Amino acid sequence: MNKNKDCSKELEELRLRLTEAEETLNAIQNGQVDAVVVNGPRGTQVFTLEGADYAYRILIEEMNEGVALLTTDLSIYYCNGQLASMLGVPLENMIGKPITDLISSDQLKKCKIPPESSSNSNCKEEISIEVSDGNPMTIQININFLEKIKGYYVIVTDLTEQKKAEQELHNLLRDLERSNEELQQFAYVSSHDLQEPLRTIASFTQLLERRYKGKFDSDADEFMEYIVEAAKRMQRMILDLLEYSRVSTNQDEFKEIDVTETLNEALFNLRGTIEDNNALITHNDLPTVTADKSQLVKVFQNLISNAIKFKKENETPKIHISARKDPQQNQYIFGIQDNGIGMDPQYAERIFTLFQRLHTRDEYQGTGIGLSVAKRIVERHGGSIWVESELGKGSTFYFTLPNQLEAQK
Repeated sequence: MNKNKDCSKELEELRLRLTEAEETLNAIQNGQVDAVVVNGPRGTQVFTLEGADYAYRILIEEMNEGVALLTTDLSIYYCNGQLASMLGVPLENMIGKPITDLISSDQLKKCKIPPESSSNSNCKEEISIEVSDGNPMTIQININFLEKIKGYYVIVTDLTEQKKAEQELHNLLRDLERSNEELQQFAYVSSHDLQEPLRTIASFTQLLERRYKGKFDSDADEFMEYIVEAAKRMQRMILDLLEYSRVSTNQDEFKEIDVTETLNEALFNLRGTIEDNNALITHNDLPTVTADKSQLVKVFQNLISNAIKFKKENETPKIHISARKDPQQNQYIFGIQDNGIGMDPQYAERIFTLFQRLHTRDEYQGTGIGLSVAKRIVERHGGSIWVESELGKGSTFYFTLPNQLEAQK
């Protein structure tokens, strides 16, 4: 009796499955459902794409990325036109094809496909493949196992043009770096070689001046003075140009340094100028930073000597150095404040340009390169430099240095 019930139950189940199969077949024949037949190791399998998914398939077809659905044995049972176009294979030839026919097994292993445990499989990897015309292609392949479809969902992005553009940019940067090095070397060699003829001009003109001064008319004596002064000025400019070029050529390794010690070294180098002008230099507590110490000494030296040079007449130069942390930008902001003559704010950017001057040489000596050197050094350290000033009320020069010690924690 029980056997009859079991047989009846099994028969009823078979009838239901047959009815479902007939309905599916009718739907396929009527175009209500798309279906794909895949012959694989597990035999013939039918995969259907329900009509409710039609809108999604339209969206997938319009994507710039290639999309495919794979069975667990890695056969393609759906892909969009973009993927077929990428790989140079007609769309109708993609269906039912093993993905290993298009992407080598060695490359797929980078994505851990096939996986040891398919339910936990997901991977995003850049790989190189060879398309049907034999040309190489770099793609990003994103593979995920979807429990709902018991298979893989694959997204392929063509990175070939992007990689080509990145390589071209790399080549341009390399050429630019080489060009900069050549220009720096040219500036160094030219500046060095130019000094010798200038020394000769200055020396022989001074010899003429000593030997024949007073034997010519007053105009001749004045002309010789002009020649000597011009030669000396050109020598100073060449030396300053050499210093500017050495910011990039004479570089030390960035190390952890105490800024107070660095400032003291700069003040020691300026001790003659400080004493001659009775300058009063003060400073707050200064931090420890990661920098090229010799170049940071030069920054303080140039900014402090600049503050002393442009002092008010009959007034003691007072210069204060400060530092504060800027946590938002993860940097330190240094300030060098003076009580000097100041400047019109409209010149705040111009003064950092190479050989730019706001005053005549008769008023203030120098070539106008000190601030340009300071700017180049600060920018090499990843910082910026600027000035806030008002005519007759002094100036404050600011520069920033990244707080790399904090970033390393």
